[in-house]
Amino acid sequence: MRILKWVLGALAVLILLPVLVVAGALAWVNTEGGREFLERQAAGFVPGLRIEGLRGPLPGHLGFARLGYADAEGEWVVLEDGRIDLDLMALT
Repeated sequence: MRILKWVLGALAVLILLPVLVVAGALAWVNTEGGREFLERQAAGFVPGLRIEGLRGPLPGHLGFARLGYADAEGEWVVLEDGRIDLDLMALT
């Protein structure tokens, strides 16, 4: 019986820990510092991409003040005051 309690406790920790990590990450990216981090990460992964003024609750209704993409010849795509509405349930 003692082993069963230990195994169930370990399973509960293994299940709850990832849930808590994801919840904490979502809470953090919805702060100003988290959004600035996402802007820098996106620019690092896509050379020439620049995102300014990221806003809105993530991951559902992402908005931005300005999104631009540039190459060696200069900026060629600019979107201002944009919004992306994600319906994550539609992906199932």
